[in-house]
Amino acid sequence: MTARQVLHGKWWLPTAPDQIASGMLILGEAPKPRLELHERLIDFHTEDGPFTIHGESGGHKISLLTVYPTESKVSMRGGSQYASQVFEVNFGALIGDSHINDDDEPKFPRSVVEIDYLTFISRDIDHSATEQSPKPDGSTDYAFTVTLNDRRSGQFGGIDVTTMPEASFSPAPEFQTAEMRIRATFKTYLRLDSAQPISSQQHVTAARQLSDLVTLAMHRPAEIRRISFDASATPEPDWYDWWGAQPVAADEPLDARTRQNITFDLADVNLATLLPAWHALNTNAVYGIQSIIGLQRETSIFHETKLLGVCGALEALHRGLYPAHLTYRKRCEALARIPSSRAVERVIPDVTKWADYVTKARNALAHGLEPSDRKVPEDVWFALHQPTLAVLILVLMAELGLPDKVQVDAVTSGALVRAARIGTTHLI
Repeated sequence: MTARQVLHGKWWLPTAPDQIASGMLILGEAPKPRLELHERLIDFHTEDGPFTIHGESGGHKISLLTVYPTESKVSMRGGSQYASQVFEVNFGALIGDSHINDDDEPKFPRSVVEIDYLTFISRDIDHSATEQSPKPDGSTDYAFTVTLNDRRSGQFGGIDVTTMPEASFSPAPEFQTAEMRIRATFKTYLRLDSAQPISSQQHVTAARQLSDLVTLAMHRPAEIRRISFDASATPEPDWYDWWGAQPVAADEPLDARTRQNITFDLADVNLATLLPAWHALNTNAVYGIQSIIGLQRETSIFHETKLLGVCGALEALHRGLYPAHLTYRKRCEALARIPSSRAVERVIPDVTKWADYVTKARNALAHGLEPSDRKVPEDVWFALHQPTLAVLILVLMAELGLPDKVQVDAVTSGALVRAARIGTTHLI
């Protein structure tokens, strides 16, 4: 999804197939595809969307779903009028052998999803190098062996999810060890299968929630890189490519040292247990989950905004998990009792004192108190966000069935080490 592509073609509304406009579809330049037409297709004064727009380019059928008009103008050149219109494609573009009328159309029993960092946390691919007999010139060849581990699977709602590790030859040396570069590419994908065809929207929603799970595991944003939909329930696939994912930069180098910066990987838990638990959290505690993932995706916002966000996420998560009415302070204490006590005490040594600080900070932010009126010491104020977010992440790890040892590893040698250091320094 990193390469910018421009597809020139003809475009029309499914309800008016005879009214055709020429123009170009721009892909990969921004999070959402953009359609620029050299003619007028829609009356912007009477119609505001969303629309479905069909098109053809290079022999491919293109369906633009949930499209909104953004700009329409008329210019004069050489004494003649020329109209142009611009549309934002909100859901995305589907490119295949036929047109799709709606993102809710139940057409696809299968999709294959590529997510950032999934290969790293899946641990589906092993490799080893074996030294061969020395050559006459004194050099030595190595045999490089790649082992693809068994696929993992589990149910996410009504969708079967399977990891798909692949190894392929690459003309350029892409895989690097400490001593050699190998002309190989390794990837782990997720295959989503439904017993009955479901819509592209349902596939994308599931894929986004699974990318949130990778974000939680990696403790850094993981975007959907690519989705391909299969419209055929037979062994002969009928693929459609989806353009609507967030454009991403080049792959981040990952090695053994990077593992110190993650919270867990898929080898730490049974996928058949993990996926139903993640689906339940996304069903019963939606706002809490989205808030916690959002705080991991966006780290550059103003401190007070992050602190208010984590205070709100705390309450939303507990309300989703335990609807019973409790005071905010009691919710803090109840959440801190869910994860491994050994992990929690390394982040917040005194749960009662931490709950008191978080409650006072939340009240100060909610009521817009000036800094001089806050009842939280300044050093604690600026130290609350990371340990509190770490506690919420530990809660999710516990709810997902991750063992105590994995939770403790996250705060002693993983991504939550810094939060633990801050908590044990300022929240005692």
